[in-house]
Amino acid sequence: MSAACLVKADKTHASRPARVAGSVRRISRVLQVVRDAVVLAFSLVVIGSTYGRWGEEGGAVFLVVDALAGVLILLTVVDVLLVAKKVKRKGFYFFNSILQIPILALFVVFILYVGVALLLLDVAVLATLPEKKTPEELMKHPPIPITRNYRITVGAGVLVTLASFFLPWLSVEGASTSLFGVYYALVAHTGLPSFSLEPTRVIFALLTLFTSPVSLVAGALGILRRRLSLVSGILAVLAGVSMTSALGASTGFGAYGFVAGGIVILVGFFGFRRKN
Repeated sequence: MSAACLVKADKTHASRPARVAGSVRRISRVLQVVRDAVVLAFSLVVIGSTYGRWGEEGGAVFLVVDALAGVLILLTVVDVLLVAKKVKRKGFYFFNSILQIPILALFVVFILYVGVALLLLDVAVLATLPEKKTPEELMKHPPIPITRNYRITVGAGVLVTLASFFLPWLSVEGASTSLFGVYYALVAHTGLPSFSLEPTRVIFALLTLFTSPVSLVAGALGILRRRLSLVSGILAVLAGVSMTSALGASTGFGAYGFVAGGIVILVGFFGFRRKN
């Protein structure tokens, strides 16, 4: 085989990963544009149908729904601008997609099919964001190593959140139950300690029920993939704070343990970024 043929073969082989990465990048952008257009239209429709109803009975729910839709609009507008400018740094893209998961999960409660469709579309965007870098890109921007101290810290945080999952989250009138007990009661249709919540507090409680299991799974996988530990830490803190906002003085120490575990996971993500 001639030298020219060898050079041509090497160039073809070297450009193949670049072509694949380019295709994935284009697919990701198309999905982002579709997701952003649908979320923006959905949020505007939600606000248009609920705005001005805050003074009605149960108006606090409309207020929370409008606030969530407003957050989605803000995130979507920023995302559209960055995609239009073809910004390659994906920090905000990941942040936006991750933050939309619990918000869209709450909309599943109110509008089942639309909420599920939006949630699946957002997950599809999140799945296409990571790219396999070419050897040249890896040389310029080497990945942050997963160090021993990182694994130990994130693993400790995951264990704290897992233990907190079985500790009391709700304490009322001498009775208490863990978050695991809440899930078990919902599945087995058994009773929970008697208590009542205002509509706005119900929203926060639902947010905890959606985010806490995702945080646990992401944390376990985050020991192997750094980005997932960031997801886990953020969602763990969000779940714990949401439950304290929902229950107030009736909050058990399990919720605070969940927040502490999330903070430990975030310390592992941000604190150990170099080889030991």
